[in-house]
Amino acid sequence: MEIKTVLSKLVDKKDLSEKEAKSLFQTVISGRASSAQAAAILAALAVKGESAIEIKSLVEVIRSRALKIKVSRKYSHSLLDTCGTGGSRVKTFNISTCSAFILASADLKIAKHGNRSASGVCGSADVLEKLGINITAPPARVKESIERINIGFMFAPLYHPALKTAAPVRKDLGIKTIFNLAGPLCNPAGAGAQILGVYEPGLVRKIALVLKSLGIKKAFVLSSSEGVDEITLSSTARIAYVGRGRIKEFSLNPSDFGLPKVKLSSISVKTLEKNVEVFLGVLKGRKSVFRNVVLANAALGFVLMSKAKTWKKAVQKAAYCLDSGLAFKKFEQLRQFYR
Repeated sequence: MEIKTVLSKLVDKKDLSEKEAKSLFQTVISGRASSAQAAAILAALAVKGESAIEIKSLVEVIRSRALKIKVSRKYSHSLLDTCGTGGSRVKTFNISTCSAFILASADLKIAKHGNRSASGVCGSADVLEKLGINITAPPARVKESIERINIGFMFAPLYHPALKTAAPVRKDLGIKTIFNLAGPLCNPAGAGAQILGVYEPGLVRKIALVLKSLGIKKAFVLSSSEGVDEITLSSTARIAYVGRGRIKEFSLNPSDFGLPKVKLSSISVKTLEKNVEVFLGVLKGRKSVFRNVVLANAALGFVLMSKAKTWKKAVQKAAYCLDSGLAFKKFEQLRQFYR
């Protein structure tokens, strides 16, 4: 495949065929493209707008080279991941990571996949590492933690070594790329359920289509109207449910959760240190706007996994996990388990 020919097509804002996309991504990931070519490809895709076929093709290339975790069959059908794309316009604290501990404390099996931030302040790996969790725990230990204490963290670079080639280019570019979209779809444990936040409402249906074509068992894809990959309680959130071979789109407002509306600026976190402070405060049951946002996002998991029938009941269930100390205990369990 001639990179210049494909790059010319992207510059003309033409979508690639599945064959072209897979060949291109194999070339980039294998290191056969120069740094300049890889940067040009990622930038051209971002300007054009990545198609569902292009995203799916990259996911399949990454998955084909990944190190996988094989969780016991009796648990594998019920694994849930809460991994967003990052790249939001407003930098919030690690909401999906915090909600993962709530869900795990309610006896759901969480296979949390995450990375350091490529274009923002703090990724899930950054905050967990700062909080004393060994993010490089070996796969066998992660498998054991999922099975025994309901949660495991998979640090993406350990499971996707092929992505090392693209990492420096992504960091130098400092913008959202197709890897932001594909990465969360490459769970090493093959989680059959997913809550996936995206950084633009316009991406919700596109990513839902990708998940459907990849055969996900069930998922919620979501984005707030301000372009944040979480439920923010500051505006309407666009949601797509993927399951049983279909996609159903709807919207959620703060009132649907029985929670007050908040100002987006009030949940903005600009440093790793502040992120850690907020993260621990929520898990320890401290009342705040941060807590309310986490409750709403955790509610998605309870509804998706049929642990609650309404959004308000799901919020109550999440609140109990925080107020009873179960969520913080789960966090401490994981920290001790990975030592």
